[in-house]
Amino acid sequence: MDSYQSIRARLQSDRVTKATREALLRRLEAPPVRAPRFFSPQELKLLGAVCARLIPDSGFADIAGQIDSRLAEGKTDGWRYAALPPDGEAYKQGLDRINRFALEHCKKPFIKLRSKQQDEVLHRARAEGCDSQHFFEDLLAEAIEVYYSHPLAQAEIGYEGFADAHGWFLEKGSPPREQF
Repeated sequence: MDSYQSIRARLQSDRVTKATREALLRRLEAPPVRAPRFFSPQELKLLGAVCARLIPDSGFADIAGQIDSRLAEGKTDGWRYAALPPDGEAYKQGLDRINRFALEHCKKPFIKLRSKQQDEVLHRARAEGCDSQHFFEDLLAEAIEVYYSHPLAQAEIGYEGFADAHGWFLEKGSPPREQF
């Protein structure tokens, strides 16, 4: 059974509450965002390229799309640095700064650069100043949150904490839990 089917089966068990099951199934089955609602298509593509450098091989978790959806719905991620403008504005400014930095230093837009050049641009742009550092910290925190809230990422690291139904815990002397 592949990871997707294994996760679906685990989520259908009585070890998972209905609310958790619904949330995780939405994440598991969510199609990637094709038509951005907050960003322009170019900004979403740029954000996707940046996120791919921050968390490589995250093909199942549409990090950029989830950020786009959150911003389009006017939701916050619960915090922000006082030095930064509101989330949406901070993302647009940060992405613009990354692309300008790529154009200035590599003479190409960020998405046209090779992976190593993209990494160099991100490192140099982050070191540019306090607001840049705060933007990158905020972006990285959100990217990690989106990635690890996806059931397949949780399965990759053996996380079973989503099994939240009452009575699901290891008591002294009881047999070990099942693993994915």
